[in-house]
Amino acid sequence: MAVFSDLTVAENMVLAARDGPLQAARLDWVFSFFPALKRFWTQPAGTLSGGQKQMLSIARAVIEPRRLILIDEPTKGIAPVIIEDMIRAFRELKRERTTILLVEQNFRFAEALGDWAVVMDDGRIVHRASMAELAGDHRDAAAFVGIVVGGSRMTAASPGPLLARPTASFARPTAQRPRRHGDRRHGAWQC
Repeated sequence: MAVFSDLTVAENMVLAARDGPLQAARLDWVFSFFPALKRFWTQPAGTLSGGQKQMLSIARAVIEPRRLILIDEPTKGIAPVIIEDMIRAFRELKRERTTILLVEQNFRFAEALGDWAVVMDDGRIVHRASMAELAGDHRDAAAFVGIVVGGSRMTAASPGPLLARPTASFARPTAQRPRRHGDRRHGAWQC
């Protein structure tokens, strides 16, 4: 969901609640995962940092129970500690029987939530498997999401844009075609 910069955080949340007034219990649930939103409740959304706007956008999407949530790169611009809160929130949504279609480059985040994985390259599906299969097959993980496994911990050949574990950095696989500007692999993860 978009964030309306001229409106306060509170007004953004009210607009997202299509079924009526904000439910106090649901709002408390959202604040338990994104406490910063409570602090910024009366501020215009345009004054928030990029990560805080991302939190608000996600909070708007989950302020009411939904059967399906489509979300594109929710961890972009988010601090690692907030990502852990986000994982907890999305796991709770799964327990509520919400289907989540997640497009994400942060493999660790996708692995923590996903049941199924679809890897796309240039708009084509190049791999499908259960998330457990993809995460367990280090060769496929290296080929499809740029993860190189060394010993028992994940490491990287060189710094790159993908993150999977807080203590690791990831790079493009060395055995892949040269990338054009803006060319990125994406994973679609069904959670």
